[in-house]
Amino acid sequence: MIDWCIAGWRQQSSQKAQILNWLAEARKLGFERYSLVKQGHHYWLCCCNYADADVAIYVREQIESNAAVFVQQESNQLICVAWNGDTLLGASQFPADSLGVKSLFFITQHWVSNDGMRCPLLIGGRRTRELLEAQIGNDIAVLEVSEVNLNSYSRSSKLHSIRRSPFWLRRRVVFVAISLVFASATTVSWVY
Repeated sequence: MIDWCIAGWRQQSSQKAQILNWLAEARKLGFERYSLVKQGHHYWLCCCNYADADVAIYVREQIESNAAVFVQQESNQLICVAWNGDTLLGASQFPADSLGVKSLFFITQHWVSNDGMRCPLLIGGRRTRELLEAQIGNDIAVLEVSEVNLNSYSRSSKLHSIRRSPFWLRRRVVFVAISLVFASATTVSWVY
């Protein structure tokens, strides 16, 4: 079974320098693992200590809606991931009981309401819909979608060691190294 990071230390920015600052801060705070993905113009960063993969990144890859509050029951928990465009609104888990459902709708009310962000509520699977049915109001756009398979994860949702640099920094180092080798070879061939 996959250990998902749901309620990790999450940050997002469109600036790479800010992401690097947050990664440095995460190292100081003692986090051991992170995930980072570019979603539109934003980078989504999630740091934690224990998990294999980031549920927010994985769910966002599986659902093609531009804006959504996705909810799915997974054993005795409700998993919720919400986004609007390239902005991650949140990722949370709640007990799959009446108190958990009330908490879920309290947290997400602004995201799904007509006088709020108007994100559609996407319900993963029939049993999740049955659990949420009593709390769904008429002013909420609801779509039932297939359950997201949480028994596997994608390469981009995988968490990496916090000591490992982000992909764009590794790419830059390789580019500089190749450029130096090329410049050295050109200089040597020009001199001789």
